[in-house]
Formats: sequence, C-alpha cells, structure tokens
Amino acid sequence: SPKTTTTKIFGINIFQFFKILKDELILAYSTASSETVLPKIMEKMEKFGCPKAITSFVIPTGYSFNLDGSTLYQAIAALFLAQMYGIDLSISQQITLLLVLMVTSKGIAGVPGVSFVVLLATLGT
Repeated sequence: SPKTTTTKIFGINIFQFFKILKDELILAYSTASSETVLPKIMEKMEKFGCPKAITSFVIPTGYSFNLDGSTLYQAIAALFLAQMYGIDLSISQQITLLLVLMVTSKGIAGVPGVSFVVLLATLGT
C-alpha cells in the first residue's frame, strides 16, 4: 500500500480508513446530510480503535463546525441577489446579514436542501 502522509504520521492507511467508512460516506452523500450517519461513524471509529471519549467529542464538534460552508454559500448568494437587483448594502448591513445567516444556518443541519428556504427567509427580514 502506498505510504501517504497520514500513514507516516499517524500509522493509519487512509485507503483502509475510507474502506471502513465506505457505506457511511455513500449514505451521507446520497442523502445530502451527514447527520444521518453520525452514530454509525462514531460506532465504527470506536471499533477502529479510537477512544470513546475522543470520538464522542471530535465527530459531533467537527459536524457542527462544518456548517460554515452553508453559511458562506448563503452569504455569497444573498450578496449576489442584492447586486443583481441593484441593491447596495453597506458594510454594516453585510455584517448583519452574515451574523443572521450564521444563526439561521445552525437550523439547517438536519434537513437536506433547506438552505434555499433559509436564504429566502433571511432575505425577507
């Protein structure tokens, strides 16, 4: 097997790691929601040898912080729509928009495809 950086540093073959999580990765991709596979991933990581204390902290935390991509998408989409309609937003309005989107993006975690609805609700305020 090829020696990747993760193999050299951590002693874990990344291809073996993906092979273990193959079913969960496919399910998360096909449902467009990683929330559906969190318990199964945690269970498999414990079987793989990760301590339960670390697994139960790192995986949910990583999932929560991964919502930043949705926030960035919505912020850019909102700015695009404002520019498309000729609406000039001041810096304070742009910062307010970003803060509102940071709060509302936390609610879109468990529902795939609801990002558009949250964007419309945010733009309506």
